[in-house]
Amino acid sequence: MTTHYHMLDYIHESPHALEKTFQVNQPMIKDIVKQAHEIKVNKVVLSGLGSSHTAAVMAAPLFQEFCPLPTAVINSEETKYYADRWMDEHSLVVVVSRSGERGAVVDTINLANQRGSLAVAVTGVADSLLAQNSKISLITQEGAESLFPKPKA
Repeated sequence: MTTHYHMLDYIHESPHALEKTFQVNQPMIKDIVKQAHEIKVNKVVLSGLGSSHTAAVMAAPLFQEFCPLPTAVINSEETKYYADRWMDEHSLVVVVSRSGERGAVVDTINLANQRGSLAVAVTGVADSLLAQNSKISLITQEGAESLFPKPKA
């Protein structure tokens, strides 16, 4: 009897999905960098829930290495408590959500927009609530979401 583990499939396809995500979104990423320079971004907020929050935690060292600005990783359920310090017209706020449908992530992007931040949604669903409430969306290319555990964020 052969056992098939979907989790292992996801892990093995992750490098290809990440590469494809960067390729598809490269023009938008360049535009985000341009906008960040124009508004003189001086801090970065990464936010999400669950495995998307974990992805934000894992991305933080990359931001700190290649964009040496103060970087905070804030759970989307807690962003309102940190907004006065971390969200203003000189902030880059990146909100990550695989489905883009959780209320707290939508609230975070809306709060960032209200405070004048450069707000970016990173989601796997182009017509999600998160993408609809964001002026800038990067759509990930990892394919359909399944009901079993997923490290796709």
